[in-house]
Order: sequence, then C-alpha cells, then structure tokens
Amino acid sequence: MLKKILINILLLFLVPGISYAYFVNVVKDTGLQLREGPGEDRQVVMEVAKIDPLEIAGQQNDWYRVVHWSGREGWVKRSDVAASQTVVVKVKRRKVNFRRGPGTGYAEVANLFQGSIIKVLERRRSWLKGELIDPPTGEVGWIKNTLIWGL
Repeated sequence: MLKKILINILLLFLVPGISYAYFVNVVKDTGLQLREGPGEDRQVVMEVAKIDPLEIAGQQNDWYRVVHWSGREGWVKRSDVAASQTVVVKVKRRKVNFRRGPGTGYAEVANLFQGSIIKVLERRRSWLKGELIDPPTGEVGWIKNTLIWGL
C-alpha cells in the first residue's frame, strides 16, 4: 500500500500534464485571449491583461489550460506566458489593508479591493510585500497572503 502511494506521488511530479501548482503571467504587452481549447482557431473565452496571474491546470503540446483569478478557464500558448510576478487581492470583504510592514500593528498605506493587482517584491512568513500596479498608484506595502490569489 505504501509503495503504491509513493509511486502515485512520484507520478505527480514526473509526468507532465497531471498536476500543477504553478502561476504564470502574460508576456505579450497587448495581453492575450483565453481560448476554449488548445488552438488559435478555438473560440475566445475572455481577454486577459498582461498583469493578470493565471494558474496552470494542465497542458496539451504547446498549450496550457489555465484558470483566471475570476474562476474562468481557458487555453493559452505556452510561449505567451512566463513565471508569475503578480498576485490578485481576492476577498469577499469591502476592503483590505495594505500596510507599512508585515503585521497588523503597522499603519495602513492604502485600502485595497477585490481585483487589485500587486507586483510581488518580497515574502516574509505569511506576508507579502508588493507594489500596487492596478490601480496604478505605485504604492508599496504589505498584505497577508491569505487575502491574495496567485502564489
């Protein structure tokens, strides 16, 4: 039984297309289109901005099946994405605090809302330091990693 479990765990890491926990960003300045299947002839599901992180959910040849932070799924060419450098604020609350340091004892720099996009600068324990790039205010602050999507 233990041997069977270990083999399955190894397969998850060694066989492409089985399981991913990897986030990417669009590399094209114009953004890109998520398609309903792997191919440029497939229907467009949604437009994705360059700064939006995507989670890889599978692969077929040169195409990744991805999930947008909104939950929408689609396919993108592997050459159109690279390792993620951004995260998205994803909360049901009205707002969350962007702070001067990694902890609730630090003053607020700004209030963030669902869909705000942050460029990752540093990680410290359960906190992330980043630059707010959407909306493009350039504010730098810290946010608890349980309030974001894309890591």
